[in-house]
Amino acid sequence: MKEMNQEERLDYIVDELKRDSVCYGDMEVRPRERRRVMRSLMNIRAPKPLPAGFLEIQDEFLREEAREKRDCGPG
Repeated sequence: MKEMNQEERLDYIVDELKRDSVCYGDMEVRPRERRRVMRSLMNIRAPKPLPAGFLEIQDEFLREEAREKRDCGPG
């Protein structure tokens, strides 16, 4: 799989979570709402298998988010 930047990871995560959802699969997501939608869909998702590679992309996204917050935090 090609290297993704944060925006591409976020798009992938939201698209996969929407695809996985019976109720929200066709939901329109505005670009500025993607992080909130991602968190919401992650919170309501029932436990079941995920597509291959999803967890790695999600982990990388969350690691980078944490790194960015750490780098911009009080210091």
